[in-house]
Amino acid sequence: MVVFTKALLLILLTVICGSLAGQNKSKFRVEETLGFGTSITTGLSKAVTGNGANYLRAGLIIKSPLIRKSFCLETGLISKVENYFMDGYFIADGSVAGGKRFAVTPDNFKQNKITLESLELPLKIKRYWDDEAIGFGVAGNFYDHTTDKYKIGEQTYETDDLPFRKFQLSACFDFERSIPLKDNYLVVNVQASYQLTSFIAQRSFKPLSFGLNIITPLFSL
Repeated sequence: MVVFTKALLLILLTVICGSLAGQNKSKFRVEETLGFGTSITTGLSKAVTGNGANYLRAGLIIKSPLIRKSFCLETGLISKVENYFMDGYFIADGSVAGGKRFAVTPDNFKQNKITLESLELPLKIKRYWDDEAIGFGVAGNFYDHTTDKYKIGEQTYETDDLPFRKFQLSACFDFERSIPLKDNYLVVNVQASYQLTSFIAQRSFKPLSFGLNIITPLFSL
């Protein structure tokens, strides 16, 4: 949770410092975002039971106007924490291609939870219509802390640094609406994403995620 904690501290600091007013789409803008969502674990083997998934994300968004003021290029740096509740886990296995596989947990494993922490780098093109916008593009996630927590009997165990590819690429789409405030603005953003790359060479799962983000301005130039 170290990366996510840093992102929350950064957002708290910017709230204390304050924001510049007014959303001007012709200017370079930096905004802060805080969001949550749920995921569907597509491609999961029938032998593995998924019991839900969720995520939290927080960080900074950078919007650069393009040639036409109704378009902008959006990037940023976002900390993301994903939780997957299922009876499946990643293990090292030298007998299979890539040396890694995703398997059903042993019968004595209970309350298995996979937690994946990453830094997300989005790259989107955004189109504006007055106070509304749609965006599409890709996002790369660099996983820097991954754990699998489970119970055997009454004892809790945790495995760190799970064996899978630590960079993943997703396609993403979002819709947002800007809400004018007295001296500022607030953006409500809904987003969908689908992981394009695979965690391992063998079958595991690819998250299809849906979420809600609240975006507030930091400054513009």
